Amino acid sequence: MVTQIIDVNISSQYAIERSCEILSSGGLILFPTETVYGIGCDLFNKNAAERIYKLKMRDNRKPLAAYIDKMDKAEQIAQNIPNSFYKLAEEFLPGPLTIILSAKSIIPTIINCGLDTIAIRIPANEFMMELLKGYEQPIAGTSANISGNPDNSDFCEALKPFEGQIELALKDQKSIKSGIASTLISLAFDEPII
Repeated sequence: MVTQIIDVNISSQYAIERSCEILSSGGLILFPTETVYGIGCDLFNKNAAERIYKLKMRDNRKPLAAYIDKMDKAEQIAQNIPNSFYKLAEEFLPGPLTIILSAKSIIPTIINCGLDTIAIRIPANEFMMELLKGYEQPIAGTSANISGNPDNSDFCEALKPFEGQIELALKDQKSIKSGIASTLISLAFDEPII
């Protein structure tokens, strides 16, 4: 397999269209966020999610996150959403914050590892927000690295372990700012846990 590379700063509309084709056909994409590069697939495609775990050598007890473009899409995949989610989201999202909520039963077991939770991420990356809006489905994702290795904010380093094994890599080196993965907070229990 040859991994197609698209610089989203040169051809963002084509990058969105091609990403939607790849995701809807069960493929994997390498994508930018405001922090690090991620690797992802359609949230509801179990086979594609299995490929992510295999390629990353990821522990199958570590869930993937659901990337969405706006808060109301959380209601499609999460339930019993507390008011604190909306307060945090209004203050910090889009941005480098991942919020864990109680999952609806539609979430495939491989995504949340059989837990009754789902991690929600709304990235502050202009291209990713447009892709998530255009695709209309959540994207399941995690950092683009082999498990246990550092997260990658450099496109070439992020792509290296996956080149030739994923369908599409989206380059957006201008928009990645911190290189530090997002903060994780759980609202799925009685008390918030960071």
